[in-house]
Amino acid sequence: MLDWLSKFIGRRHDASPPRATSQIRVSHDDRIVSVRDEKGRVALIEWGEIERVHVAVNKSDPEHEIQWVLSDRDGRVSLSVPMGAEGEGPFIKAMQTRFADFDNMAVVEALSSPTSGEFQVWPPVDFLA
Repeated sequence: MLDWLSKFIGRRHDASPPRATSQIRVSHDDRIVSVRDEKGRVALIEWGEIERVHVAVNKSDPEHEIQWVLSDRDGRVSLSVPMGAEGEGPFIKAMQTRFADFDNMAVVEALSSPTSGEFQVWPPVDFLA
């Protein structure tokens, strides 16, 4: 009904609002995965050290509710990547390419979980049994 007014003032009523960008950035190359936090600190892990990938869901912390967690065999070295971090799309594609049997359904389960928990996405849980 007011389309003429929208055209007149040059705004589209169906335009989406600008998205906030994350101050946390994940990046990777052939050797490492690194995360730069909002304070400029950098943490990293080598692809070759990664023995486990899981999605951590923490319903009590809305700011960091869902995170990717990459860890080594002993769990002494780990790297957390909050979902929504800048560079997350290419990072997920890299994990799906590098890790055979990456469990996309476990990711879906984590995203739809009503409770806190850990959802292992690689190696698949049935692989460990």
